[in-house]
Order: sequence, then C-alpha cells, then structure tokens
Amino acid sequence: MRLLGQGTFGKVVEAVDIQTNKRVAIKIIRAIPKYRDASKIEVRVLQKLKERDPLNRKYVPLGTAKLIAADS
Repeated sequence: MRLLGQGTFGKVVEAVDIQTNKRVAIKIIRAIPKYRDASKIEVRVLQKLKERDPLNRKYVPLGTAKLIAADS
C-alpha cells in the first residue's frame, strides 16, 4: 500500500484487489462519529450514481468498485 492523499476526514491509500489483481484506492476514515456519518452519506451517493449509470458513462468512473461501509 502507498499513501495517495491525506485530509481532515482521513486518508486514501493505493492497494491491490487480490481477487482481480487490479489497483484500487481505499479511503480510510478517522474514527470520529461525524466523519463516519459523512462517509456513509458519500457511499449512498456513489451507490445511487452507480445504479443510474451502470456502464459509468455519465457520472463517476466507478468501474468495478466495491463500496463498503462499516457500521462501527
């Protein structure tokens, strides 16, 4: 893994998906409730965009991204 970026909410690292062997970006959110809540909203928005554009032609280039939200 290597650090791609860092900010108030947390950091983004590059990793390799062991199932597809593709490079992916993982966003790590700090364990602060308001940051965690904001990240859950972000996941919902990205999921809606992906639903409305499954071929990723208009919105966000999600590719084969897996969206995972932790409950804790």
